[in-house]
Amino acid sequence: LASALAGRLQLLGVVAPQPGGSQGVALLAIDGKPPRAVRVGGSVDGDLILQSLTQRGAQIGTLDGPAAVSLDLPGLPPPATGALPPPTGVTQEPLPAMQPGTQSNAQPGIQSGMRRGGSRDMNRDINPTATQAPAMQAQLEGGPSGQSASPD
Repeated sequence: LASALAGRLQLLGVVAPQPGGSQGVALLAIDGKPPRAVRVGGSVDGDLILQSLTQRGAQIGTLDGPAAVSLDLPGLPPPATGALPPPTGVTQEPLPAMQPGTQSNAQPGIQSGMRRGGSRDMNRDINPTATQAPAMQAQLEGGPSGQSASPD
């Protein structure tokens, strides 16, 4: 009887009660029909009721008797492992190397080093050390007077 009953029932889901609780719902499919929710104590088929639930299982039997069948939820598939395949249809070309003193965000129609309304050296405005580096290096190495810039 138990094996024939187990072959007719499929446990698809469980909303188990808190430990020690008697409430809960099982999602059961009987004889391949669409699944339905059955509360603990509710009728499953004929005189069979849902007697109790666990986190991953259900016990079904008569109201006064022992569980005729225990159903368990199927185990979860193992997690996917390994690397994802490379994306298709996407090509990634290396970015061109920038030359010193060039700007990558220059506006079209405006020459590098120029601003609207005047011709100023943008490189100097953005990076003052680019034009002052030789003079600063000379000062650090002893400067034009031959003295060191570091304190005594």
